[in-house]
Amino acid sequence: MCADDLVDEELGRMPGVQRICLDVVDVRDLADLHVRAATDPRAAGEWFVAVGEFLWMAEGQLAQGIA
Repeated sequence: MCADDLVDEELGRMPGVQRICLDVVDVRDLADLHVRAATDPRAAGEWFVAVGEFLWMAEGQLAQGIA
C-alpha cells in the first residue's frame, strides 16, 4: 500500500472514483417557474434557467442516491 492509498483510506475517499457535482432544484420551485412562464405574457419568447444548490456528491452517496 502506498502513501496515497493510506491518505485516501484515512479521509474516507475511494481511489478511482471521479468527483461528481450536481445542481439540485426543488421540484416545487421548478413547477412554479413552469406555471409562471406559461401564464405570464411577458415570458413569451424568453428562456429561463432554474438553478438551485450546487452539491458535490459524496462518494458514499453514489450507490444510495441523494437523501
